[in-house]
Amino acid sequence: MVCNFLASIFLVRMLGTTGQGGWALYLNSAQFLLLFLGMGFPSAIVYLAAGGKWLKAKLLSTSIGLSLVLILIPAIFLFLFHNHSELEMFLGRESQGHRALLILFLIYLVIQILIQINGAFLQSEQLFTIHSVINLLGSVCLLSGNVFLYYAHIGTYPEVFLYAMIVVLISGALQFGVGFYLLWGKLYRTLQWESSDWSTFKVLWPFAKWILFANTLQFLNYKADVWLIRWYHSQAELGIYTLAVSLIQLVWLLPNVIHGMVYSIVASEKNPEVQFDKVHKLQKQMLCYAIAACTFGSILSFWIIPLWYGGGFREASYILIILSGGIIPIAGALPISAYFAGKGLMKRNLIGSLIGMILTLLFGLILIPDFGISGAAWTSVISYTSTAIFYYYHFYKR
Repeated sequence: MVCNFLASIFLVRMLGTTGQGGWALYLNSAQFLLLFLGMGFPSAIVYLAAGGKWLKAKLLSTSIGLSLVLILIPAIFLFLFHNHSELEMFLGRESQGHRALLILFLIYLVIQILIQINGAFLQSEQLFTIHSVINLLGSVCLLSGNVFLYYAHIGTYPEVFLYAMIVVLISGALQFGVGFYLLWGKLYRTLQWESSDWSTFKVLWPFAKWILFANTLQFLNYKADVWLIRWYHSQAELGIYTLAVSLIQLVWLLPNVIHGMVYSIVASEKNPEVQFDKVHKLQKQMLCYAIAACTFGSILSFWIIPLWYGGGFREASYILIILSGGIIPIAGALPISAYFAGKGLMKRNLIGSLIGMILTLLFGLILIPDFGISGAAWTSVISYTSTAIFYYYHFYKR
């Protein structure tokens, strides 16, 4: 968390408000595509591998093979429409007609797919410490690269956009390489690569499809406002808003780690009372943690943001305070979401995300055109809180 936070300071100072908006669009579109390229396989792998329900080598080869084949679809699309003006709405003005950035975009998709799949196997083995150390290694590399670019004055904007993306790819490749060696090279030297087969896909897909649908709706719930802001307002305003979002979502990092652990533990634990008690305690702890972190962070933001990111981002402090109203309840609900997933109740997560997505689109279209990034922040609060209330209700009504 600390390394990613420091890395963002150097990156944002290099990019400025307009560049930060373009960076947000670029990665937002990549993360959206990753949902479909991954097909929900990483979460399904945790579920199947944690209980020893299917051969790990088959799960590995089938998930990687299908995901890499699907990457051909965005590759062909970008090749055909790389000069199209509408591409700016999804990848930022920096990427329009810039072949190098489009190629790096596709490489980023490949690396992230491999990281997600390998991370799923680490979680299924409950190797949480190793998984965290690998993530730390990638974050340290990212911080080091951004510091080098900042102090060495390598290129000027928008060239720095290209160099920053290269740093992201290097850190991702290092993260995957070390993770793959530790899991498959050191811990499972006897593992033999097996070819993909239809039977493995049939085992993966019934569970993965609900993960895919739920994650897609959840993504639109959390990130659709990025595209709505860019549609109605400038890329610079989007840069201010996404900085506030990235800062407030630092509060989510600990609950997200807990989410992965809860999912694996619930999937392997057979006693329903033990499952419920563990998640109940974690839910209360994450809620208290979020209240404290948001309160403390909101106060500090009025001093930190202008000092570290520049005066152009001063408005982000007010946006951050508004967003806290939605981050607190959803942070407490993340362990519950993992509980539902671990018990195979993916339809419940799907409905919760659907409620949030509908409210995001509805209130986003009402508030963002007239109230800009403040309207986007209030839209997020309404959406997050409604989703969290749905999760709380279905968890505690037992």
